[in-house]
Amino acid sequence: MLTIRRVYRTVSVTILTWTMAVLFLAIVAQNLTRILGRPGFAWTTELVQASLVWMTGAGLGLIALEGRLLRLSLLPAALTEKVTGFISMVLGLFLVCASALMTARTWEQTTPVLDLPMGLHFIPFAWGGLGLVLARLACGPDKSAPRTT
Repeated sequence: MLTIRRVYRTVSVTILTWTMAVLFLAIVAQNLTRILGRPGFAWTTELVQASLVWMTGAGLGLIALEGRLLRLSLLPAALTEKVTGFISMVLGLFLVCASALMTARTWEQTTPVLDLPMGLHFIPFAWGGLGLVLARLACGPDKSAPRTT
């Protein structure tokens, strides 16, 4: 399970790195056109939106694996860690299934400027849900990660 976690972490960090680079370049391109008094590029807005969505999805699973997700104490304290872990896993599986369904249903639709499939916006949330499930299957977050309550 440690190898799966390591692969998941590596892929998530790679996704985050590339989306941050794309986000930075799109914002710089948009700002340069404004400084030069030229009309802006329409594609930069779509690229920034897609980058932010991908960063959110990739970051969700990564912080779940590291045990850094914000937890609210809405459930009674009497519930054991196994029960809350099971609930977390069910919610992660729901996120994976719902994202896969939304990806399939919106794949034929395209974005107005770049003509990218709209389903690309839902894939990162399936990836994040997979991270939630992996975090629970591996007996919770990393023991090395600092835990805050």
